[in-house]
Amino acid sequence: DQPRSRGLGDVYKRQVVHYGVFLREILNASRPAFTTQRDINTPTQTAAGDALTPWHAAACMEDRTRTAAFIRGSIQAVESALENSTHRPLHLIEAGCGPLGTLVLPLLAHFDSDQLVVSVIDLHEESLECMKTMFEHFGFVSRVRHMICGDATAVNIGTSADIILTETMNAALSQEPQVAISRALMQQHPNAVLI
Repeated sequence: DQPRSRGLGDVYKRQVVHYGVFLREILNASRPAFTTQRDINTPTQTAAGDALTPWHAAACMEDRTRTAAFIRGSIQAVESALENSTHRPLHLIEAGCGPLGTLVLPLLAHFDSDQLVVSVIDLHEESLECMKTMFEHFGFVSRVRHMICGDATAVNIGTSADIILTETMNAALSQEPQVAISRALMQQHPNAVLI
């Protein structure tokens, strides 16, 4: 049923557009200086690859198909983990959360506090300050275990994770550290589900 599936994809893309506008409006109202970062184009280099600037990380949401697929896949992964585990709440770590919380906010909205808590890691303090704004705006602060500023390939989170989420890849994994981040976090949390 090709036409129908294409139509559904278009619906998801339109929803992502509205979602992105909504998140940016919240951020601009609380942190208007964030928009001045659009002129900072040089990614931060790490041993494992390039970390996008906060502004450019936020712009990744413009890849609507990819964003919609990650959100849907993340929700499905948490649902599956809830079905296969009696441990509650599940602890999800997102590495490279960026300033908007594009992937983690829908999860916190979709699942109850007794089902899911999160920790976020980002290399940039600005991204974490923006995330703090988002968590406060949506009333999710109590569901955040850790907010860590650092290189996700080197960070050691003291509490175990049930799910690792990272969307830190670029074309052909040639510049961003998706593989190194995934490897490092899965070594710490070998039983976690990787998204």
